[in-house]
Amino acid sequence: MLNSTEYKYIAMDENQVPYIAGTTMKVIELVAAHIAFGWSPAELQLRNVECRYKTLHKKLHLCL
Repeated sequence: MLNSTEYKYIAMDENQVPYIAGTTMKVIELVAAHIAFGWSPAELQLRNVECRYKTLHKKLHLCL
């Protein structure tokens, strides 16, 4: 079960690992792809169809 946070696009699991709300995508996975490959939010969305563009953009903004 995911717990909500003050950010509507981010949820925490029982181990306090942040996920994109409504998905199984960990925040660290998106941040790592952005750092390692320089992928933009649009590129991340193409490679992670589970996530919506708005969510990715918000997530990157909060983490970088």
